[in-house]
Amino acid sequence: MSMTHEERKKLRKRRQMKTNAVFLGIILLLVGLTVYLFILFPSTHFNQGVIINGLDVSRMSLSKAARLLEQKSLPELKLTVLGREGETLQVDGEDVDFGYAGRSMKEALKTIRKDQGFWSSLGSDESRELEIQPSINTNKLKRLLKGSAIAKADPVEPKDAYISRGEDNGFVIVPEVKGNELVSDDWMAYVEETVLEKLDSRQTEITVTIPDDFYVNTALPADDENLLETLNRLNEVAYHSLSVDMTGVTEKIYLKDVAVIGLDGRYTISEDLLRQRVHQLALDYDTMGCDRTIVLPDHRKITMKGSYEVDTYGFDLNEDQTYEILLNALNENKKKVKAKYYTIGQTRTDDGSLDIGGDYIFVDIDRQKLYAVLDGKLLLSSDLVSGLESDPDRRTPYGIYGIWKMDTACSLVGTEANGTAWDSYVNYWMATDFHGNGLHDAVWREQFGKDIYKTDGSHGCVNLPYETAQLLYYNYNEGSPVLIYRSSQEESGSASGSGASSGNASGS
Repeated sequence: MSMTHEERKKLRKRRQMKTNAVFLGIILLLVGLTVYLFILFPSTHFNQGVIINGLDVSRMSLSKAARLLEQKSLPELKLTVLGREGETLQVDGEDVDFGYAGRSMKEALKTIRKDQGFWSSLGSDESRELEIQPSINTNKLKRLLKGSAIAKADPVEPKDAYISRGEDNGFVIVPEVKGNELVSDDWMAYVEETVLEKLDSRQTEITVTIPDDFYVNTALPADDENLLETLNRLNEVAYHSLSVDMTGVTEKIYLKDVAVIGLDGRYTISEDLLRQRVHQLALDYDTMGCDRTIVLPDHRKITMKGSYEVDTYGFDLNEDQTYEILLNALNENKKKVKAKYYTIGQTRTDDGSLDIGGDYIFVDIDRQKLYAVLDGKLLLSSDLVSGLESDPDRRTPYGIYGIWKMDTACSLVGTEANGTAWDSYVNYWMATDFHGNGLHDAVWREQFGKDIYKTDGSHGCVNLPYETAQLLYYNYNEGSPVLIYRSSQEESGSASGSGASSGNASGS
């Protein structure tokens, strides 16, 4: 059935209305989308490419960006509060609501969001900086301080500083114990104020030490002028030194090591301490009777066994006499004295130790040889004849000797065991021990060396060719070491031979 004209007109009208409605809807949708993208979204979100404090907040809502900045931009808070006697309080950020100060982070970000440029909405990067001021809940901090070990510590009584003996026998000040009694609660306000000042300067690792002003201060301090004056006076006494000449080397004797010193500065020399110090000097310097090891020109390494009873070469401190010398010197406030010692030819090597040195005469009884060493080099070697080996009273004693007397053109006299007197003229005489034995020329002999000493030995001296004795006399001095050695010395381990008797030769 066909439609009437009126019906067709109405149908066209309805279709037009639908078309208009769709078109209007599209327009409204576009307007709405435009409003959202250019008005509503930017009011609550950041545009693409926005960077704040180095963090990308593109397309983030203000709330999400605020959480990100609070989490990433605020460092951890580490607060330490120290009391005077070691009491400690450790505070973390969570304990005091550590966070962003002032208005909320979201409100602060709105300022940046409002300043967003049009072009940033089109994707161009925009970098901004936001100052983040940290803060804490001061009420929570106060509660923590009130409950801390600083406020409730066991009482430590103050004690005065005082003078005591130090480890080296000098005097030192033992510091005072200040105690931990607090004057009032004002210290907590000081801690709070200090923490806030540190936070204002962006510091989050904070250590606060409570000053002495907030404590009761009654102990005598270590820097008290009278106490320091007394300390200086005592140490002037304690460190008074006496220089002791030890064969060319100076040793220091300090009063503090050998005296009992009172806090009034008065002192008494301790006999035990002074004798111990003198004995230590003897241990450090005495070489009389000590073993000596040398390397001969023929490269033999020889150890000479020392004997305190026989040897004449070395240093021997007289402890009793040195004690008296030091005691008197200390009581009389002297500055320098010389120790009492016996020494013949004691020398000092390059390393500073007391020893034989590079000048010596070595006599080998078994080989009947003499080696003269000068400046470490062989001066001469020579055959010799020592004391009659078969007669203990005439056998040349071994030992470490020093030439204690030198003479020329003299007579050596003595008596035989049967009472017969003898008298031998020598040109060069070098005495080595105190029993009449020594080195000298023997012009009456035609031969030296080999086994002559076993059947025709001397009365105990070392007989030498004229030229050898002459060279020794003019190249060595009183004090020069003479080492008389035999292999049995090392084998037996004894200190020395029997020595010559008073009936042997003696220098005229």
